[in-house]
Amino acid sequence: MKKVSVMLPTYNAVEFIAECLESILAQDYPNVQIVISDDCSTDGTAELLKDFSSRYSDKIYLNINQYNLGITKNCNKALSFCDGEYVCFFAGDDLMLPTKISKQVKLLENDTEASFCYHRVDVFESTNNLTLEVTEETRSIFSTFDIIERGGLPGANSVMARKSDLPRGGYNEKIPAVSDWLFFIELSLRGKVIFCNEILARYRKHQGGCSAKADYLIGETLETVNLISRRFNDNPKVVSSCNKAKIRYLSGSIARLIRSNNADQLKLVNDAYIKSVSYPLYVLVLLYVRSGLIKFNVGETIFKFLSYVRSKV
Repeated sequence: MKKVSVMLPTYNAVEFIAECLESILAQDYPNVQIVISDDCSTDGTAELLKDFSSRYSDKIYLNINQYNLGITKNCNKALSFCDGEYVCFFAGDDLMLPTKISKQVKLLENDTEASFCYHRVDVFESTNNLTLEVTEETRSIFSTFDIIERGGLPGANSVMARKSDLPRGGYNEKIPAVSDWLFFIELSLRGKVIFCNEILARYRKHQGGCSAKADYLIGETLETVNLISRRFNDNPKVVSSCNKAKIRYLSGSIARLIRSNNADQLKLVNDAYIKSVSYPLYVLVLLYVRSGLIKFNVGETIFKFLSYVRSKV
């Protein structure tokens, strides 16, 4: 039975990490190694992890950084300790359902041409445990171009990959936070992508999560798209996918900021849109922002229009 390493980078996750670890330990697949790299947490996470590690020393490998490395470097640190044939990517605030690992191993064992597989995810609100959405089958991804155009996978914590297919050097450390996007693009170039149409994990939405800070990572996200475009500039399909990715990402950011009436951040995103996207829609956004209409309740119509445009790209 092949070993599965669960890569689990953590930082200030004391509120959720115990529930996360219990969900991994409850898997029906026995040969699991849990690799935790804590990035110098200050909230008691490290002490809790030490307790789990002492109780489950046969299952858990724990590394605690002496100083904060940042998201990407800490992911590489965790990845360096994974020695299973398969690597499962996870986060300290999310939950696995009991059959997640066994079902993904079976899929990869049955298709040796696949580099990784992923599944549907239940997205839930942390405060009340209620489901907000479930990643849809219609949004499934089967190619490198899909990953580029859609800004990543719908639930990156659903991925299990062959270790032998992982990109050399791991995550690109020039990208401090959103390096997993490029990582999965490179992984998809090494083999087929398998989609499992089952809900096998729960993704937690909470105020401190990365998804809550999406609009504040705009510069890094655009730089990642530009890096991909430069790296594969001899491939017209990749360049075209990168252009679509910019339109989708910036339109989505503008739409969210219009709805929340965040005028200051909206101006920054608007400027990024004009610089990055050759697209007539920027005129409408420019007029809207510069006219001061943000002060009035007229943003909903433009929000709906931008959302519609984003869905059609």
